[in-house]
Amino acid sequence: MKGEYLSEKRSIKAPAQSGKLEIDKQLPLRWKRKKDLTTTSESYKFVSALKKFKVSGKGVSIASQKENGKWMNLSADEERKFEADKIENFLQFIQDNSEPDSKLNLSISEMDFENGQLFLDFIKDLSEDYKAEEIEQKR
Repeated sequence: MKGEYLSEKRSIKAPAQSGKLEIDKQLPLRWKRKKDLTTTSESYKFVSALKKFKVSGKGVSIASQKENGKWMNLSADEERKFEADKIENFLQFIQDNSEPDSKLNLSISEMDFENGQLFLDFIKDLSEDYKAEEIEQKR
């Protein structure tokens, strides 16, 4: 059948995208993403952001390495939590007691934020991304 067909327009609300997480800006938040910083400057920049946004970390490991094979490290178990200032102190201690020009590495297995807003600001400040399954926030 030839001809012109017209139908009325309808609006349908699609469900929210699956896997999309709504972050409550008021509630404490845990980000379960392991971060591995492989240079001294990256490590200090990251710790600076941890301090700025009042973040504490678990599973902290700091190591220094020199091309001649000399190394030093400090590691804590996954349950021990450290405030950003303490992590910075550890980083400085390792650097101060390592061979000159050693490269520092920092690893943190998860981070705790006082609230969701600080997490969102942290993510924006560092141009990071995150996945819903990495976020833990109790309502």
